[in-house]
Amino acid sequence: MGTPQSLNGSVNFLLAASIISILSILYLELAPRFAGRLGHPYAYLGVEGMNTVFYFAGFIALAVYVGNLTFCTGRICSAARADAVIAAGAFCAWIASTILTAKQMIVGGAVERRKAIEMREV
Repeated sequence: MGTPQSLNGSVNFLLAASIISILSILYLELAPRFAGRLGHPYAYLGVEGMNTVFYFAGFIALAVYVGNLTFCTGRICSAARADAVIAAGAFCAWIASTILTAKQMIVGGAVERRKAIEMREV
């Protein structure tokens, strides 16, 4: 037995977020190694922030949809609940990565500026 309703676009949105996430990981890993000019710290931060927003919107939309179903049993509903939990975990991973990247840009940028000033003074 399952729900008489079909899944809405939130599942498709999470699928698209996963595909974008794979492409983003390829960019974040390969751009600095093979094409240094294509990679910029603000671009990395933007890509990670974009993935954070996609997963946040996706897991909230799926959780709200599954929570509002009046009759939801069976494998499809269990899979939808598990997908919402996994997407929430992916959101936590992306937001942690985004925060660490932003911290690296702020602290690392300040350290680099101090080193440049010290080198000019010498």
